[in-house]
Amino acid sequence: MDAAIPDASEPYDPNWTDHDARVDLVPDAEPPAKQHVWADWTEFKTGAQGSASARFNIAAVDGGIALSYTGDLHNAQIDGGLPYWTPGTAYTSVAVPNPPDSNDNLQLAGGLGSVHTLTFSLPAKDPVLAILSLGSRATTTVLRFDNAFELLSYGPGYYQNAQELKHLPDNKLAGRESNGAIRFKGTFTTIRWTAEISEPWYGLTVGLPTPQ
Repeated sequence: MDAAIPDASEPYDPNWTDHDARVDLVPDAEPPAKQHVWADWTEFKTGAQGSASARFNIAAVDGGIALSYTGDLHNAQIDGGLPYWTPGTAYTSVAVPNPPDSNDNLQLAGGLGSVHTLTFSLPAKDPVLAILSLGSRATTTVLRFDNAFELLSYGPGYYQNAQELKHLPDNKLAGRESNGAIRFKGTFTTIRWTAEISEPWYGLTVGLPTPQ
């Protein structure tokens, strides 16, 4: 694709100005889209070696599916709090018709190669990550995932001055105060990524399509 023209008013950033923003083409996401169940986060521990636990209440799966997170955790919001997932249009698409339905979120920090890991108790099909406030207005934050993903949507979020998410080569996602959703097509027990550039925090939660 053609490189974007750098803005002379700010420093050149190859993780931003060299890439266009566009939602990936998802040919298998035609209607009817599947409703998604979003993680119910129940407990967490902050710090560089942080952790968190959640559950997906999926009727067709006896006992549901448990989810655990390990990695740098700035904070988390469970059982109420600020409506960070509004407006929901940033997180919906032809593949994901319903945005996160609670205020639950993990607030991740890290950088300089810090590793973040999500682990499902059972193989999970086509997991979706909703991401809010990735990066700041002037600084690009880059996440590098171990697996290929699809950029399903992006848009304005809880904080103002949001820019689009960008899907970079080598399974990288870049943001500047960006919000949106990405999908890992296939069946997974683990999703892992590295935060290449740090920031105070960005938000995250996980959705699964039903039925699984």
